[in-house]
Amino acid sequence: MPEEKPVRRCKVTGNILKPKNKGGAPIGNKNAVGNQGGRPEEYDRVAVAEKLIEWAKQDDSININKFCAYHDPIIPSRTFLNWVDTDLEFKRAYDKSKLFLAFRREERLNNGELHVKAYDLNATVYDQFHRAEKGEQEDMATARKQKEMVTATQQDIQRAEDIVQQLDKLQSFFAPCDPLDGSSVDPPSETSP
Repeated sequence: MPEEKPVRRCKVTGNILKPKNKGGAPIGNKNAVGNQGGRPEEYDRVAVAEKLIEWAKQDDSININKFCAYHDPIIPSRTFLNWVDTDLEFKRAYDKSKLFLAFRREERLNNGELHVKAYDLNATVYDQFHRAEKGEQEDMATARKQKEMVTATQQDIQRAEDIVQQLDKLQSFFAPCDPLDGSSVDPPSETSP
């Protein structure tokens, strides 16, 4: 026998309350047939990708945030970046648009129309060549630092060995001696009782 659900009552009046709707289509609902669930897509990615490339070719285009903000409907940056990560064709359109933007940003920098800080802040985002060069420079700097650390470590080891040798010389100079006659005294052997 199925277990009965407890009756929910209003705390104030004590009246019996209707059961809560748990969501989803009721059993037998013909309107939900074929619905895979989830919210329908607001955007046509193929159309957005084409618009992105065309927009990037325009003279006033220098930042993808502007494209997302002025698109109708607005494209949230998280949605845009999710498309870049999951849709190969959209990623290709994104990369093409970044080529146009990188060229235009560098051109504006050279003409004094874009501040150097604004350029530097996003240079590696838009300019693949700049990113590759910067990565190579960072790799070379890392390799140089590692080499310097190895050299420094070897120099530190040599210094430590020199100090130990100097201490040995000092120990032999100040060998234990008999305070009464000044003759040298052999230290007691560890085997004597």
